[in-house]
Amino acid sequence: MSTAPEPIPTPGAAPAPETNDTYRGGPRTESGRAVSSQNAISHGLFTFNDFILPGEELTYAQYVVQLKQEFSPVGIVEEGLVDEIRRAMWRLRRCGNVEGELAARIRSAGEGADSTQEPGSDAEKIQKSVDRARAQASRLRKQAMAELRQLQTERQIRNEIFTDTDTSDLGVVDSTKVLKATMAAKRNSAMQDKLDQTDAFAGLDRMFATPPRLAPKIVPDKAA
Repeated sequence: MSTAPEPIPTPGAAPAPETNDTYRGGPRTESGRAVSSQNAISHGLFTFNDFILPGEELTYAQYVVQLKQEFSPVGIVEEGLVDEIRRAMWRLRRCGNVEGELAARIRSAGEGADSTQEPGSDAEKIQKSVDRARAQASRLRKQAMAELRQLQTERQIRNEIFTDTDTSDLGVVDSTKVLKATMAAKRNSAMQDKLDQTDAFAGLDRMFATPPRLAPKIVPDKAA
């Protein structure tokens, strides 16, 4: 099995790490370690589950509680939509954190805090990933909020209109459309009844109408 030749050191260049273990050891200064430890945030942009870093548990729990209090979901469908909103908002928060850490990384490299933490060409790639994740999360949040608004509006309409009726078996029926169709049918029925009554009265008028009086026939006087 052939092995790759070792690179020839360039005069004046910084010495390469002796082993892979040394390279994987990461930055050697406190500022470099601080930046490196927070660069892991960038790995949470497209995770399936909510990406929660150590120390963020309380903030995440507050998201869960406050969103449920604000949207007051009823039923498993509304609960699921609130979960979608929470995931989208948490990912948007992650996007902001990644951008902040990327800026700190670039600033740290510019100040020469740690030569091993150069932003390099991946800064543009990270920013593109942030932009893509933000656009996706914003779209999902908007869609989930629109669906939740529609469901809760429908539920409120039912509560206001059908006060004495059990609407639990209506499913996802659009009560507004049903109500409009019912009112239109009643209006048509009322108009038809009115037309029928008008026709009936017209027939009675014809039946009991007084025949017109005929003018008396004038007979000429023969003597004249």
